[in-house]
Amino acid sequence: MDILWNIGSGGGKRKILDGVNTEECNDSYIPPRLNYLQRHVKILLHSEGKHTSVQDLFLQGDHVNGLLTGVAAYVGRMKIRKVAVLPAFVAEMLAINPNVDPLRYLQVYRSNFDILLAPVCEQSHWFLVVFYVNDRVVTSYDSMKSQPPLIFNALKRCIESVLHVQFAYEDKSDMVTLQQNGYDCGVHGFRMGEQICFNGENSLIEPFYAEAERARCREILRKLTVNEICDEWVLPVQNDTDFVNLNKPNNADVITVNGSDNDIEIEIIEIDETDNKKNDTVIKKQNEIEKKL
Repeated sequence: MDILWNIGSGGGKRKILDGVNTEECNDSYIPPRLNYLQRHVKILLHSEGKHTSVQDLFLQGDHVNGLLTGVAAYVGRMKIRKVAVLPAFVAEMLAINPNVDPLRYLQVYRSNFDILLAPVCEQSHWFLVVFYVNDRVVTSYDSMKSQPPLIFNALKRCIESVLHVQFAYEDKSDMVTLQQNGYDCGVHGFRMGEQICFNGENSLIEPFYAEAERARCREILRKLTVNEICDEWVLPVQNDTDFVNLNKPNNADVITVNGSDNDIEIEIIEIDETDNKKNDTVIKKQNEIEKKL
């Protein structure tokens, strides 16, 4: 795995003085490296008919990480807001072992950002957990308005142990645009993260043109890959046909292309759902979040 994805965007490296870790770090962001997109499938549109099953329409972790780190790097470069992104694989690691040492995987520090975005994928569904550092508030955004992900409490404790900040849970589900199909959770998660990057908060998107939003995500990733985004971010969707005629996939785009022998393959971690059910960090009721602190 590309080491920069372990760090994410907006994080500084911990300095070591006489063998002792310090909280001192620089305030530079680390721009996303998106060369992996050249060897992975494009985001497919339902209307293109290139998918063989609904699973082909799910956004991959690379898609979500690339989109979120791309917009976080942009708003940081433009001095709009300091946002860091925690790669989705960290939540996968915590799901396997809630007591994992977070410092082995996290290099994000309080002085580097005001907001931390943490995408979480559970049972093929994307959530977006957001830590508002200045307000000491954490929330979980979900385009199906279900309960927070099972890993929420473990993730919360992990971030608190790194930042030395206690976060109170706040329900902001009234500002979530609901998905209208069974495969657009990743697109919704990115759009919520994008609004938070630019505006500091999420807001309803009405109307939400699902196909156009998917096509826009594909175009954003293309532009990021070839470094086309400089002073202006990609315009928002205005009509249901926006972006849909761009980047149409051919047959070669529908399969995953193997990288060269020098490329490092990303390890796919299978999570035992029975272990998750036994995990005492699972939250069933909103008020249990504070009881576990």
